[in-house]
Amino acid sequence: MIKKLIKDNLIFILPFVFIWLVFFCLLLYYGKINCHLLLNTFHTTFGDYFFKNITEVGGSIPFIILGLLFLYNYRIALFLGLSQGLSSLITHIIKRIMQMPRPSVVFQELGINIPIVDGVDLHHTLSFPSGHTTTAFATFFVLAIIVKNKYLKILFLIIALLGGYSRIYLSQHFITDVLAGSLIGMLSVIIISPIFYEKKWGNSNIIETIKRLSYGKKAIKNK
Repeated sequence: MIKKLIKDNLIFILPFVFIWLVFFCLLLYYGKINCHLLLNTFHTTFGDYFFKNITEVGGSIPFIILGLLFLYNYRIALFLGLSQGLSSLITHIIKRIMQMPRPSVVFQELGINIPIVDGVDLHHTLSFPSGHTTTAFATFFVLAIIVKNKYLKILFLIIALLGGYSRIYLSQHFITDVLAGSLIGMLSVIIISPIFYEKKWGNSNIIETIKRLSYGKKAIKNK
C-alpha cells in the first residue's frame, strides 16, 4: 500500500526529496547561521506581506481545511486529522527535548541585526523543529494524495514549500528546523496512510449524516 502511494505521488515526492537534499547540502556547507543570513537578507514590501500571510498554510489554514473535509468525506478528513495529529505530537516532543533557541535570540547574542517584518511577533524558544512546516507538509501532502490531477499535486507542493520558507523569511526558524519539520510532516502521512489510502470505508460526510438523521426522525413521527 505504501509503495503504491509513493508511486502514485512521485510528482510530489521526487521534487520534495531533491529540494530537501539541495538545502541540506547548503546547510552542511554554510552552517545554519550563514544559511539563515543567505536566505533571509533580501526583503521587499511585497515579500513581507506575502510571507506574513502564506505562513498560515502551516497555522490556521490546515484546521479550516480539516473542518471543510468533514463536509466532504469522513475518511479523508480523518486521514488528514490523524496525520496532523501524529506530526504535531512528534514535533512537540522533539521541541521539548531539544529546547533550541529561535533565530531572534541567537542573532541578538551574536550582535547581528536581521530583517524584522512588521506585525510579526518573534518567538524565542522551542525552535527545532518547525511546527508550522510540519503541519503544512502533513496537510498538503494528504491533499496531494487524494487528488488525481498532477498539476494540483505540484501546486500543493509549492504551497507547502512556500509555507516552510516563510518561517525562515520571518526569522521564526532556522533552515534546520524547516528541513526537520518537512520530513516529519511527510513521514507522518506515510505512516498513517495504510489505514486510509484507497479504502472504501467512511465515504460519507456530515451533510449526508444530518440528512439520514432527519429522515429517520420523520419516519418515526409518521409511524
